[in-house]
Amino acid sequence: MPAGDATAVHECPDCDVDALVIALTAAAPDTPRHLCFSCVTDFTDIALTSCEGGCGRLLRADAKDSTCLTCSLFSERS
Repeated sequence: MPAGDATAVHECPDCDVDALVIALTAAAPDTPRHLCFSCVTDFTDIALTSCEGGCGRLLRADAKDSTCLTCSLFSERS
């Protein structure tokens, strides 16, 4: 996951809900876990990247598109 504010809530790339957080657990306090509290996805072992359209939305690094739908639609209109 890109560096940023560890207290921020992000939009989940799987369910599109603002529920993705970086959490520290008692079991592994030195390893941040990237968890979505909406769809219950654990992104700790899944690479995430920021949208290349500039909005900062998180996307799976292995997604076929490197920009989110909103940025893609906006760039088509420009």
